[in-house]
Amino acid sequence: MPELTGNIRVFNGDFTVLADFRILKNSVIFAKNGSGKTTFLKGIAGLLKTEGELYLCGERIDGKPPEKRGIIYVNQDPALPIGVAKFAKLMKCEDEVQEALGSDFPWKRKLGELSLGQRQRAVVACSLLSRRSHTVVLLDESVDNLSDRLDFLKWVLKVAKKRGRAIIYATNNPSGLEMFEQFFTLRDRKLLEVESFSSFID
Repeated sequence: MPELTGNIRVFNGDFTVLADFRILKNSVIFAKNGSGKTTFLKGIAGLLKTEGELYLCGERIDGKPPEKRGIIYVNQDPALPIGVAKFAKLMKCEDEVQEALGSDFPWKRKLGELSLGQRQRAVVACSLLSRRSHTVVLLDESVDNLSDRLDFLKWVLKVAKKRGRAIIYATNNPSGLEMFEQFFTLRDRKLLEVESFSSFID
């Protein structure tokens, strides 16, 4: 399992998030909207300015551009101006994604023409099944519009384990989070590790 560690401050305009962390397992960040989940994830993905140090598997990555960090970020509404098939080809996983999505999935349509749930399913599947070199997949409420969210999350974790990838999932939905192994929340714009899933519902 890839190890992601850091002591960083992330800047999103006037909004900042402080994070001193060591992520060793598939993890979930549970917090209300506006608490800084997206800011933190975009910071470690290289999409927002940060200060401090960030390491992936012992290699410092905070000075690297997003495409060279070994991290992929999937937002809540992953709309891209290309078709699902073309995106899967770019991610080097056409056959695997087509099998995962099933024969009824509108494979030839552009992502922007699909429903939100279909877009989420397609982009998350491509990010997990890709034969590119990234080792961490950041899911920013990226499965929260799926009717079979819990079953899909189980599939996500199964595939991540098989591919040797780590999942960091940010959400404000507490359902099913006990399937993860490491738990975080955000309070007063600080990332905090908590002992267990039960800490979210106390």
